[in-house]
Amino acid sequence: MGAGLRLAILLSPLGRPDADEVITALMARNIVNDGYPVFFWGQHYGGTLEVLPVLVSLEVFGWSVAAMRIPTLVLVVVNALLVWRLGRRWLTERQAQLAGLLVWLGPPAAMWFGLHAQLFYTPTVTLGLVLGLAAHRVRANGRVRDYALGGLTLGLGIWTSSSIAHFLLPAALVALGGRRLRTRGRELLVGAPVAAVAVVVGAWPFISDYLESGGEPLRVAVDFATTGTYPSRFGFFFVEGLPGALGFRAVYTHDWIAGLLGVLAYLAVLGVIGWSLHRSWPGLRRFTAVGWAAIGFVAYPFVYAAVPFVMDDGNLRYTFFVVPFVALILARAIDTQRGAAIALALTLFVSLVGLQRLYVISEVEDNQYRVGGVGDLSAAIAVLEREGIDAVYGDYWVAYRLTFETEERIIAASSAGIQRYDPYSRHVRGSDRSAWVVDDGRQLDELLAGLAELGVTAEVTEAGEMAVVIPDRPVDPLEVPDEARRR
Repeated sequence: MGAGLRLAILLSPLGRPDADEVITALMARNIVNDGYPVFFWGQHYGGTLEVLPVLVSLEVFGWSVAAMRIPTLVLVVVNALLVWRLGRRWLTERQAQLAGLLVWLGPPAAMWFGLHAQLFYTPTVTLGLVLGLAAHRVRANGRVRDYALGGLTLGLGIWTSSSIAHFLLPAALVALGGRRLRTRGRELLVGAPVAAVAVVVGAWPFISDYLESGGEPLRVAVDFATTGTYPSRFGFFFVEGLPGALGFRAVYTHDWIAGLLGVLAYLAVLGVIGWSLHRSWPGLRRFTAVGWAAIGFVAYPFVYAAVPFVMDDGNLRYTFFVVPFVALILARAIDTQRGAAIALALTLFVSLVGLQRLYVISEVEDNQYRVGGVGDLSAAIAVLEREGIDAVYGDYWVAYRLTFETEERIIAASSAGIQRYDPYSRHVRGSDRSAWVVDDGRQLDELLAGLAELGVTAEVTEAGEMAVVIPDRPVDPLEVPDEARRR
């Protein structure tokens, strides 16, 4: 069923990629020209561990959304298996399998967003789970190779995303548990330096960029608006973030699914989580294996609230990482085969309802929650190719989709938002015949009004929900009002 639901997502409008995702493929395509990128285009964060697998997939299977997502799909399967492996450390085999299946079947936000090849979300979950397994191995065996694995995984996580912090504390406390520290002195003398070196090796792309840029990777939050205070962000996690991540609130709108019934279902799940945490308390106090998921879940809102912009979380990307902890905690509370069957059935039901609600929300016309940021661009592409135009300005969510969907036959630069890739901007600015692709509504009206003030005439062709505007001379985005530049 998990595979079927993901296939349905990929084949429906829910599978439409957005600009942030297709940039992954465009980065892979330009590795030959630019070398291997350290971070996501245009920023000093968001490691690119997944770019090379994406490049290989595109080369083997051809240029398509499906090929771009194959490496992420592989990680989705791996993550479910890793949750099962972690569960075997302290649960029965049936409970461990249940935890893995809970991750495989839902929740809806994790299932949908987890398919996106956005470089640092799904891979961070993978690295966090491997770090947890390495911590268990250090605790049980203390071999040098286990320290090396843990250190390398942590280093790669630091490079990939600061969200690895959600997995660091539970891993550290589990690794320190078990045998008394005084009996592990010799082991630590060798293991700790090995782990430290491995961290540096894994995090070297991050460290290198930090040194070259004068500390830019640690100034990420400066570019984002602060949302709320620490206490309000902490409360937001339990009121909107967690219920959204578990499927009781809709993606984007955060409306309760099924109203009061959804609220009651969420409270019931919180009750099960609380009971399971209570059962785990003896292990949690000793930082044994039973505490990994419990520590991770309890610490999660404290780390979450430390992110200044975390309340800007329509697609629930900041609560995405809590799902493995919750799956293991819930599985611990279910001892019977019948209980496991009910839990899986309910998870599947919640996923179906949540995905159906996301589809309805997304497909409303003129909707800010449109999956992909914009709908079908094929009509606009047909117009541009018929006119022989290969240089286009468009809103951020339009520009990179156009470039991706035409395999760079048409190069589009963002008329508003981050300019991710300078060669694209230079190409469009340098063209003697460029066009605009805009929303066939307010944005079109604003652009035509702006062009009229400049004394520029333009040919306008409707293209589905978009319009292609071809001015009689190239027009830079800075020449027109801000309302004309963005949808």
